[in-house]
Amino acid sequence: GAGGALYTTDLAIANPGAADASFSIQFLGHDVDGTEGPVSRRALAGGHSVTYADVLGSLFGIDVDYGALRITSDSSQLRISALTSTPPPDGRGRVGQSVPAFDAARLASPGRPAVLVGLRDVASSRTNLLLSNASDSPVSVTIHLVDARDSALGSAERSLPPLGMTQVRSVVAQLGGADRGDAYLVVVVSTPGGAVAACATVVDNVTHAPSAVLP
Repeated sequence: GAGGALYTTDLAIANPGAADASFSIQFLGHDVDGTEGPVSRRALAGGHSVTYADVLGSLFGIDVDYGALRITSDSSQLRISALTSTPPPDGRGRVGQSVPAFDAARLASPGRPAVLVGLRDVASSRTNLLLSNASDSPVSVTIHLVDARDSALGSAERSLPPLGMTQVRSVVAQLGGADRGDAYLVVVVSTPGGAVAACATVVDNVTHAPSAVLP
């Protein structure tokens, strides 16, 4: 991260159901076709839970990288959350954010855009937009930045490869909303059959503390 932040992610999975569950965790990377990303296959007994600390390092042996995780399972009972955190500049403790797994109901698709509110790129904080293609085909996405009075501030197009993920850094400033604290984003998927996970992180420029913004 900017300013020397080093974020790591702990992945927590619970199986509250009675039956055992098998699942796969695939690391998709970023800005590439994710279909060939490494896969870790796991099982979890009913009523049990597990946490994979520093999931990229512990499951995939990756020291420095970032990207999306795709989790598939033979059970609909799994509850999944990721905690991404970093030490603040003074090195004491950690600051971070928790993001639940996106199921089909939370994905943006044609006719069902994702709306992200409470975004800002100001002196004290910045906003990074995260887009992850949940389908095995390329998708096109249009990002619209709108102010509090429903005035368009700017738009951008992004193309995502199959299972591809990208991060748009300081997205509010990039789309013409620098020094504003009243903007929101509308993420529109234009490819028929496309499905995209869209969320944002507002990062404090002093403490590195991230705050997740979900649709």
